[in-house]
Amino acid sequence: MKAGLDAAYNPYWQLLKPSEVGLVGHSYGAAGVSYIAQWDPRVKAVVALDNLGGPGPDAGVVPGSAGSSTIGEQPCPADPADRTVVPITKPALGISADYGLPPTPNTSLPNPSLKEQESLAYSKAGVDTGEIVIRGGSHLDFSFIPNQAFGASLRGPDITDWYTRAWFDKYLKHQSSADARLLSQRWRNDPVEAGVDPNHDGNGFSFYYYSRLDIHLTGGRRFDCEDLRDGCPGMVPTSQDGWRGNYSYFSIDTSPDAVTGPGAAVGPASGLTPCTRRDATAIRLRRFRGRPITRVKVYVDGRLVKTRRGRSLRSVTVAGLAGAARHTIRVYAYTHRGFARRIVRKVYGCDHRARARRARRHRAHAWRAFTRY
Repeated sequence: MKAGLDAAYNPYWQLLKPSEVGLVGHSYGAAGVSYIAQWDPRVKAVVALDNLGGPGPDAGVVPGSAGSSTIGEQPCPADPADRTVVPITKPALGISADYGLPPTPNTSLPNPSLKEQESLAYSKAGVDTGEIVIRGGSHLDFSFIPNQAFGASLRGPDITDWYTRAWFDKYLKHQSSADARLLSQRWRNDPVEAGVDPNHDGNGFSFYYYSRLDIHLTGGRRFDCEDLRDGCPGMVPTSQDGWRGNYSYFSIDTSPDAVTGPGAAVGPASGLTPCTRRDATAIRLRRFRGRPITRVKVYVDGRLVKTRRGRSLRSVTVAGLAGAARHTIRVYAYTHRGFARRIVRKVYGCDHRARARRARRHRAHAWRAFTRY
């Protein structure tokens, strides 16, 4: 970023639907998104990885909230009276594991309800929720880092990916097919898990802690299962959950993009036109009163996108800007003695330029065909 190599815009921003935003966080990030998801009206759903934050494991409410089911930040140590409390209204899924960091074996049976307390508070508030606890997993199951120092259980990352995608597909994309994935028996009878377990146990849910789901299905029917490991009426057989064969997030992540539909490569079919080198804007930097330009700041539509330093800068280039709208580029140039000048350019996004090039080619072709006859 300091070198100015960061892109001015994320070209995938057009794929975001601002009215359907979800948050996912891990560790302290999980505590953050648990609170912010309820506080920010733009957020519609949340997934918290180890673990869902909120009311507290014993009381089930935030201290000082008059006993209501709420989620709130801890008070500032310098001002204990400063507290913001918001009601539980957004569906939230917590995903946790048997062990913490570092993974320490249990020397006695823990309280089986310990990790579901926040989820129970959501149910009390009448909001869809769940708590998935991975058997044999640890705090590192959610790191997704290919390094032996960040080891994970065999199927923990796959279970995490499965439920995270299904949760957002249900509450952000409003896909009715997500219900079958959330209710699937798949992780109670996983052949991959059974193949490495000494007792051939293919159940990926913890036997120390309860895993639960309390959600409303498409059509209004409620599904409430307080022990997914043992199973509940209404769960969907693996053959009917919409996924054929073994589920592997790694295989999905390393496979080619789909040609059409979800996962399709970004291109003309998606409405996103990649910016090419010819779409870049080069701005010449002239010397100021005989002094060379040594520093520039580049703003696009009021946002700082690039800074450059050098002994004598001759030009600065702004990468092609996405979309078809007209953009304003402002360049502030400095010498070693201070501000020199401001340069303003108005440019169109690369989609507009691409259409203009196609139109010029079409007119040229039509003119050649006209003059030929």
